[in-house]
Amino acid sequence: MSTFAVRVVPFTLEKHPNADSLSIATIKGWQCIVKTDEFQNESLGVYVPLDAVADKEHPLLSFMEGKKVKTIRLRQVISQGILLPFTKVLNYISTTHGEVFPFPGEGDDLKELLFIRKWEPPPEPMRGTSVPDFMAIELPDEMQKYTDIENVKNFPEVLVEGEEVVITEKLHGTSARFGLIDGKFYIGSRNRGLRTENFISKAGELIEIKKSTWHEVAEKENIIEILKNLTVSLNSNKIILYGEIVGKSIQDLKYGHEEPTFYAYDVAYVDSDGLTKYLSASSFRETVGSAGAKLVPLIKVGPYSKADLELRNGKTTLNDSHVREGVVIEPSQPRFDRSLGRVILKSIGEEYLLRKGATDY
Repeated sequence: MSTFAVRVVPFTLEKHPNADSLSIATIKGWQCIVKTDEFQNESLGVYVPLDAVADKEHPLLSFMEGKKVKTIRLRQVISQGILLPFTKVLNYISTTHGEVFPFPGEGDDLKELLFIRKWEPPPEPMRGTSVPDFMAIELPDEMQKYTDIENVKNFPEVLVEGEEVVITEKLHGTSARFGLIDGKFYIGSRNRGLRTENFISKAGELIEIKKSTWHEVAEKENIIEILKNLTVSLNSNKIILYGEIVGKSIQDLKYGHEEPTFYAYDVAYVDSDGLTKYLSASSFRETVGSAGAKLVPLIKVGPYSKADLELRNGKTTLNDSHVREGVVIEPSQPRFDRSLGRVILKSIGEEYLLRKGATDY
């Protein structure tokens, strides 16, 4: 779901309350701080989003010194992303690529032309999560990777005022997926399938698997029994449970858990017609909770209001010792949007993004 793009965008400007030479530029649901004099004669800009990164010597972004774009405060105002003047970008493109390029316009994605890429987190260094290659396996097609959820600031008009929604807390940990496919149990991290049984190597040796955090959680949380319960309640022999593992040594936020703990946030199943389906937000909690799984914390059920986006900030509901990452908002009954697809959006807290000692593996 989550897309990375560096687009040509319209914007609005308002004066920065604490700096005469600065303005606040608004792009969709995002705002970033710009130098006023660079945009006085501009009707378009090029928006470089959070988590973008470019080489240290990049003519337009050298001031970032090769670091990723982060949420910052400038003179007490939040700034998320970088807005470049459109004419400045055009000059760069013509100098770099000559005249052999299509003239860009509003909505165009320029990440390739500008040599800007999305920052990728380093391999997980958390306890027990460094998985050797011999542990990796191909997963069945049904065990598809759970895609990133789009930020509501990219689609500020998709959620309808007054529609019934379910709002849950977004947890900061490591992704996990567990499947029971035709009676066989599968484990997956976000990007890899993991062996669950010892095996014989090509040389005929018995290789014992190395248990990772995902294996430990599966045993501790009795995930196989949860999946068996779901095969009954959902009348399917292909069940995939998605969630987040949190706790000490997983990320910088441990939610009061000394040991890795799994919280489910979605479930997929294959129906009698062979179609993969997800439960509605309104029935997920009852069905998966009754099967025995811990669920991500519930923040609100009720009519949506833009004021609900403020729920992204504050303390985690699991433990009051640290900030929450944000929230996930989904209509109670599934619906689809032409530009987004399945309507499910996240809103990330500024307090979380600005915290000290942050990790993001």
